Formats: sequence, C-alpha cells, structure tokens
Amino acid sequence: KTKDKHMTTKTLQTKSSKPSTTAKKNTLTKEQQFKATKRIAELELQLWGVLFSEPRAVVRLVDQLHSKLRALDDGELLDQVTPLANNLTKRARTVVKNRKRGPAYDRAVGALADRLWALDKDRLLVNCVRNEAMRIGTRRRTDNETVKTPHARKVEKKGREVDMARHAFIQANQGLVYLMAQRYRQSKNQLHFLDLVQEGNIGLIKGLNRFDYKQDVRF
Repeated sequence: KTKDKHMTTKTLQTKSSKPSTTAKKNTLTKEQQFKATKRIAELELQLWGVLFSEPRAVVRLVDQLHSKLRALDDGELLDQVTPLANNLTKRARTVVKNRKRGPAYDRAVGALADRLWALDKDRLLVNCVRNEAMRIGTRRRTDNETVKTPHARKVEKKGREVDMARHAFIQANQGLVYLMAQRYRQSKNQLHFLDLVQEGNIGLIKGLNRFDYKQDVRF
C-alpha cells in the first residue's frame, strides 16, 4: 500500500506539472486583465446598489452591516461607513413613509455603495449583507414552496453575475498559479505540488479582491 501511495503521488506530480509548461501561453494579457477586472469591479459596485435599492429592506440590511463592522472591530472602517449608512437609513424611512422615491435616495445609495466597495477589500461585508438580503427576501409557503421577493431575485441575479465573472477570471489565471507553484517546487519547498497549487488559488482570490484595475500594472 505504501508503494502504491508513493506511485500515486509521483503520478499526480507528473500530471500536475504539465500545465506549467504552457502557463505563460495561457496567462491573460495585460489588456485582457484590465477588461476582466474592470468588469468585475463594475458588477460588484452594481451589486451594492441592488442590495440597497429596496427602501423597505434598508433598515435591516444596515443593521446587519453595523453588526458585521462591530464584529470586525475596525474603528476606522466603522467611522467611515456609519455616517453614510445612517443617511441612507434616514432617506429610506422617508421614502417608505411618503411612498415617493426621489434622487436624494439614489444619491445616498450611490455614496454608500462607492465607499463600501472601496473599503471592503476581503468582500466580508458584501457577503454578509447579501446573505441577509436573501434571508429576509425568501420565505416558505405552507405547501413548502420557496417564494422570493422581487428584491431578493434581483440580488440573486446580480450576485450570480459577480460570481460568474470572478470564477471566469480565476479559471483564466490558472496558468499563472501553476507557473508560480512550479517555481516554488523547484526551490525545494517541502509542500506537495498540489498543496502549492491550492495555496496559489487562495492567493489568486485574495489578489483579485485587492487588485485595482485603474493602476497601470499587470495582475
């Protein structure tokens, strides 16, 4: 069994090393990276706008946002977000009361969305608020059928667009991951090649979260 295990490991290493030979060829060009990361950023910003587009859901979503901010224990982040979140809550209550939505509400949504997108480097806040929006917008009927509000359906659709764009970018950069893993393996790193690839994928996701497409650099 031990012999078979070593043979399997050797086979996996051999198979896993093959993609690295074409890694440079399969890596996105700088222009392709720019277009892809710009598209992802636009979709993520749109997702924040969709999340706060329903005034009747804003109070609960902002409460969830504040809870997450307090859990992160980041005073500076809380100070930057709270005034804009409170302003949006105030506007949302006015819209619900008067049953009339004006440009002031849309401006408040845009201001908070811009700030949150810029500050939420690890996408912890957007995932938290997104989950809460789906939770409060989904219910089960007596016949066990799931029903979603129009707002929940919009959040779900836009969230799916973001996920698909991010997944496509990550898949397109697998060549880069294999190339870096191959370099580390050649430096006699103790980690197995497949473990190096896994670590590389985690780094790829973190790098995508923090990458600014506006800077004139390659990913």
